[in-house]
Amino acid sequence: MSRTFVAFVLLTTTAGQAVAADLLTIGSPAPALKVDTWVKGAPVSGIEKGKVYVIEFWQTTCVPCIKCMPHLSDLQRQHQSVIFACLSSEPEPTIRAFVAKNDKNMGFRVGVDGKGRMWKSWMEASGLEGTPTAFIVDAVGKIAWIGNPAEMDEPLRQILEGKYDSQLAIISLRFRQA
Repeated sequence: MSRTFVAFVLLTTTAGQAVAADLLTIGSPAPALKVDTWVKGAPVSGIEKGKVYVIEFWQTTCVPCIKCMPHLSDLQRQHQSVIFACLSSEPEPTIRAFVAKNDKNMGFRVGVDGKGRMWKSWMEASGLEGTPTAFIVDAVGKIAWIGNPAEMDEPLRQILEGKYDSQLAIISLRFRQA
């Protein structure tokens, strides 16, 4: 039975790597970070090597997104060297009103993706549709992890400590997407 499982994992990994050339996935170079407007926090002009980023997609009407905001704020406080950029493609006035009302729960940068470029180059390119979704970009500029931001504590810690196993993360991602 274990040989069958190993063969399945190898086939899944191999198939995943073939698809990875087409899809944005773990191990892919991070797409450009081009945000129309920053409504909270210092602007970020792009992905720089040597820095770790959390790029999170959210919406003002997404209950899981809103519930996750205090958690993201805690992670930002714990990992001040990490650049958290939370992006929404909703109209700028909608995002500004939301931030004004919920500022105390939002200890991270907030950007407007008004033209949907970031959504297309990150979310659509990875075959994802739902929010909240976070991408962790490692210090060499590659996607290291993709998933629900409520589940990124351990992967983020491992990435920062240099103990992260990207091959295991690819297998885990494939099982979550199946």
